[in-house]
Amino acid sequence: MDLHRELIAAIESFDHWGRPWEFYASVSSVLSNGAREDLARIWATATEATIWSSCEDLAHGCSVAEARLSLDYPWLSVSARRQLVNGAAYQWR
Repeated sequence: MDLHRELIAAIESFDHWGRPWEFYASVSSVLSNGAREDLARIWATATEATIWSSCEDLAHGCSVAEARLSLDYPWLSVSARRQLVNGAAYQWR
């Protein structure tokens, strides 16, 4: 399976939003080494301090993070970007 498809499938399959703090570890645990490295880079973008600390509120941070992910990783699906932003938002609450 292509790394991007593997990564998108793993991100989209996370459904434990009652425990959002498990997002990154859960997704990472099902990935191959190459996809895990990509996830680490993408997660660093999604949780970047300059994005979240400069926003007016959580909704604004989500919007900026999603736009940044869209620019930097255009191959991510809309659903995968939303999942990443949801996980990142939990880190900044």
